[in-house]
Amino acid sequence: MNVSEKRFSMKRASSRNQISVGVSGRSAVLAVTIIGWCVAIHGAEIHEAAELGDLERVKAYLSQDPKQIDLVDAKGQTVLERADRSGKQEVVEFLLARGAKEDIFAAAAVGHVDKVAAFLKQDKKLLSARDGGGKAPLHWAALYGQTKVMELLLAQKADVNLLDGDGFTPLHWATTFNKRDAVELLLAHKANMNIKVEKYGWTPLRLAVIHGHLEAAEALLNGGSDPNVKDDQNIPLLHQAVIRGNKEMVALLLDKKADVNKKDSDGDTPLDEAVEQGNKEIIELLRQHGAKGK
Repeated sequence: MNVSEKRFSMKRASSRNQISVGVSGRSAVLAVTIIGWCVAIHGAEIHEAAELGDLERVKAYLSQDPKQIDLVDAKGQTVLERADRSGKQEVVEFLLARGAKEDIFAAAAVGHVDKVAAFLKQDKKLLSARDGGGKAPLHWAALYGQTKVMELLLAQKADVNLLDGDGFTPLHWATTFNKRDAVELLLAHKANMNIKVEKYGWTPLRLAVIHGHLEAAEALLNGGSDPNVKDDQNIPLLHQAVIRGNKEMVALLLDKKADVNKKDSDGDTPLDEAVEQGNKEIIELLRQHGAKGK
């Protein structure tokens, strides 16, 4: 068994799952005025700062030129949208307080229930509207754990299993950010807890395990998520927790009846993985539950 390859595979899959994506190197800013809007190329400093969640840089740029608050980049995204889609709530709230133009996605993300209701009153179609990344308002509310907004959207029949541009449902996003209340609310509305992101084979529970989110994982397992599901790399969840040295997650999965001797594609059990890593505490925990190795 090549453990280093497996770890790399896990890290690569995990990194693809992060909500905050990497940005290219800074490029020179070229701005032109079009119908009163400032348009900047992708990589404009304030957009980059917003996407990275660097609030102090955002403040500095707006101090230099307040009009930058509504700059749009080459893809038509505002500073607010870049912060919003990257999950940078502190920056989002700051921009809104400074007067950034708010749409239904931003309103859902920061929990402005009245504004979301007003948007829907104006146009019911906004319930299923998509932003540049394919996310609907429910995705954003779930990502930030805005349960009051979620209740409003779900009461108006928002699709609880709607896929965004990356193949994520609202439940995937609530899990990724460990929003237990949001997870439980979605499950109460019959969200599919075992749905996989088609491209990677990730279930919500798999995301909870690789991120070490115990609260979200417990909510999913209590709701009936399968602790023995494998991803597209044929790696069971218990192996994932062992590989990451997460004793608490291992204990939770075992408590929820994960198969302690389930083998991966290399024929290794969780105990084999723990022995390879020399994690004595996890080795002992697994053996207490009847684990066997080669």
